[in-house]
Amino acid sequence: MLSVIYLIILSGLTTVSFSFIYPNYDLGLTFKLMIGFTFRVNLFLHCINAIVFFLSQYKKAQLESEQLKKMHAEAKFQALRNQINPHFLFNSFNVLATLVHKDPNTSSKFIEQLSDVYRYLLYNQENQLVTIKEEIEFLKSYIYLLKIRFGENLKVILDLNDTLDDKYIVPASLQMLIENAIKHNVVSKKDPLCIKIYNNDNYLVVENSKNLKKVKEPSSRLGLKNIKDRYKFLSEHHALIIKSNGSFKVKIPILDAA
Repeated sequence: MLSVIYLIILSGLTTVSFSFIYPNYDLGLTFKLMIGFTFRVNLFLHCINAIVFFLSQYKKAQLESEQLKKMHAEAKFQALRNQINPHFLFNSFNVLATLVHKDPNTSSKFIEQLSDVYRYLLYNQENQLVTIKEEIEFLKSYIYLLKIRFGENLKVILDLNDTLDDKYIVPASLQMLIENAIKHNVVSKKDPLCIKIYNNDNYLVVENSKNLKKVKEPSSRLGLKNIKDRYKFLSEHHALIIKSNGSFKVKIPILDAA
């Protein structure tokens, strides 16, 4: 309303000014023309102002949306990290209870390796990525525990290039894939389970012989999904699952930086 009054006053003053310069001008027509012109200019400026306002609000809404997406992604990623809870804990305690009586020296080393495993898991639970060198050192302790439990029924072969030491992967991803292979396949003297970990192009490959258990263990089916989802958050490269009659492969991307 104020802008309309202002335009009328401005048009009136402009018309009066014109009357002094051009006395013969029709003041009524001039006033009408000035009103029409100033209203159009005012409308144009209001349109510009509205466009600027809506663009500003749109950018603000986009920013808030991105922040909400980020918060949602971080919350979901935290939930994924919290799923890391190795199932071998109680089995390890059972093995340890037996070792304490039969072989105190081995039980002492077993406790040391078990401590290293859980120290790594607890320390890296909040980390998105770790170096491959750190993961492999942790994996050696984990494999030691498995070898005490399964003996020659389980074979784990590490065949990795040393140049990968400073590359990165999702923490505990290799451990989860070994755990997954043991959970779903027969591990026996007659049918030993063979797991090989090697690099191929820009991937680490965990390949295991395939001899599925007839009686399946209860499974939340979160292991592989956990790894795939975590890589989706961190990289454009996704974990790949390759199934065949005799083997099962999971390829996880090797990342350049944390």
